[in-house]
Formats: sequence, C-alpha cells, structure tokens
Amino acid sequence: SIHHATGRVAIAVGGTDQVAIGNVNSVAFRFVDVGRFPVSVAWSPDGNELYVANQFDDTYTVVEVQNRKVLRHVSLGKMS
Repeated sequence: SIHHATGRVAIAVGGTDQVAIGNVNSVAFRFVDVGRFPVSVAWSPDGNELYVANQFDDTYTVVEVQNRKVLRHVSLGKMS
C-alpha cells in the first residue's frame, strides 16, 4: 500500500509476522513485528500511523511510522 502524500510504502509480510515500511524512492525496507500473519495494511490520513490487520490472532496493530514503533495491539473480539 502506498501513502501518496508522503511516498511511503507498507507491505504485510504474513509468513514473518511483520510489516515492511519503506519509501517509493528507495529499495530499503525496515521491518516491524506485528501480530500473527498480517494480511492487510491501511494508512492514517496524514500517513503518520499504519494499521495492520492480523489474521491468525484476530487483532490489528497500530504502528507509528516515523520511528517504526508499535503503539498498540487491538483485539477484534473473542476468537471462535
């Protein structure tokens, strides 16, 4: 997913339980540990936060993009 205003790129890497964050003008990515098997990402409107949906633990992770820091994990409810 690309945040067009900032030129940042984020990719969910399910097999490693990480999200890769980089820039469209660079081939370098920084990896952030998130929940189990991330499958999708979404940007905050200003591009400062990234929301990562984690399939295998029914959570989403909020990442502060500038410092690649996990702010919180949010449960989507009890798994059945």
